[in-house]
Amino acid sequence: MFFRARARRGMSERVRREFSLHALSADEEATCKSMAEREASAQLTVMPTHHIDEFGSLNGCKFECKGGAMGGCLPISRRMFYGHTLSECSDGEEAILRLMSDGEGNQARMRGFMERVRDGCCAGSLECIPDNSDAMTGYGVMQGSGLRTVDCKRWTPGVPETIGIYHAYLRGYNRDVRAHKLFVGCSGGLETASDAFCNLLIDVGHKWTAKEVCDSVETWWLRKASYRARCGLISGAAQAFGLRVSQIQDIQSHSPSTLAISCTDTVEHDLAYDAGAGTVSVLNGCCDTTQPFNGI
Repeated sequence: MFFRARARRGMSERVRREFSLHALSADEEATCKSMAEREASAQLTVMPTHHIDEFGSLNGCKFECKGGAMGGCLPISRRMFYGHTLSECSDGEEAILRLMSDGEGNQARMRGFMERVRDGCCAGSLECIPDNSDAMTGYGVMQGSGLRTVDCKRWTPGVPETIGIYHAYLRGYNRDVRAHKLFVGCSGGLETASDAFCNLLIDVGHKWTAKEVCDSVETWWLRKASYRARCGLISGAAQAFGLRVSQIQDIQSHSPSTLAISCTDTVEHDLAYDAGAGTVSVLNGCCDTTQPFNGI
């Protein structure tokens, strides 16, 4: 009885429920137990948004373990690095009035844009990762750790989870008065590449440490590419609606393309390494509020 009670206390300490707000279902309880038992250093924090998604995975939780633990214990989602990106339009009140007075036209423009995205989609996959991030120069081997060169294959974003034009009445930057603003928001990621990343960890995750998974080129590329996909869709949506957003050239794209500059970006399914604590965190259906610099 002593050992059973001790085991129960150990499991309860490793599954934190103080933020869950409502009770976990039987499936969620079983999933939490399975995740905590994968690794001795694992700790699971259950968030208020906890639920089981259509893939049978637990969302609304933070999984944490030592960086030296094997990568197979990480609960990698099939929506890895999915997030929400918002870009501010530079258009004035004339554009707002134009959009507000043409509801049917807005729906037609959005349908046309989504059809073009669907028909022209060339799904991004892990095969698009740059072949080599190093280059031989006259001075020796130059490591492209910052840019890692460009994608080795062409890809275009697919249909996002959500995308839309949003109107807000808020305080401006230059004057302490409220003003009408337009934003283009997009939620989603790279479905094919995220699914392949999850399968990769299932197949060979036991051969990598959790820190090596965080530092891998697959993780680096998928995080960047998911963000680039959302910004590319925002740029296309703004153009379809005749709106102006700040844009930059996508220097990592295989073919010339432009990206909208975001004012806010939040990753909902993330993977991060804390060098100070030496731990790896997987956030599914939640975010680390210490990371974003301009809102969530």
